[in-house]
Amino acid sequence: MQKFSYRGRRRVLAANAIEITCDDCGRTKLWTRVTLESVVTSTTTLDDLGARLFCSACRLRGGGGYNVRLRPLSERERASAAGFEERR
Repeated sequence: MQKFSYRGRRRVLAANAIEITCDDCGRTKLWTRVTLESVVTSTTTLDDLGARLFCSACRLRGGGGYNVRLRPLSERERASAAGFEERR
């Protein structure tokens, strides 16, 4: 069963970035504004995008991989997350 953010009706392009987390394996991915603009349209909501996403790591292990959670990030959160990714 898919779980979505409580702000699921929010337009994707209203966010600066989106954090995508698999609730099964804990894998996290950060999509920045540039990535979002290449993937979605101006009318795409978080629910619409979440219905199309899956965790490839869980799929490789034989699961469905559809238990993903989306969280829109503010500019400050995005900068903090990007800095964390660079330090890894």
